[in-house]
Amino acid sequence: NFEQYAVGVYHFSQSTSVGRLQMVFSMFDHGSGYLNFQNLVDLILIFMLSADQVVSGGQSHDQLEAEALEKMKSFLPIVETMAEMILSRFDGDGDGKLSPQEWASYAQSEEKIITFEQRLTAIVTQPLKKNNSRN
Repeated sequence: NFEQYAVGVYHFSQSTSVGRLQMVFSMFDHGSGYLNFQNLVDLILIFMLSADQVVSGGQSHDQLEAEALEKMKSFLPIVETMAEMILSRFDGDGDGKLSPQEWASYAQSEEKIITFEQRLTAIVTQPLKKNNSRN
């Protein structure tokens, strides 16, 4: 509902970079408190697709969605390898998943995640900045 959205936007806009990275974590952990292999695959695919965004040259939403699905299929083997590498490097306790602390270590070392967090911050806070400049 709108109230939850507004509260979320407010908290996101008022958070530090570390706080926003934790919010990104919670977008993908499905309430489990950790990121498993599949959560990481989903997260990496989203980051790769968002980094690959281009302005649609008159394409319909359906065409853009079909293109994104094709890209996801072609990225999948690479993304799965990346998820395995992330787990092997940042899963300190060897349980096969990333805790919030392990995620923070990874996220702060990964440029694409930092860029995603910055883009998301700009998108979320832009309407707030426009409203404040009108006052």
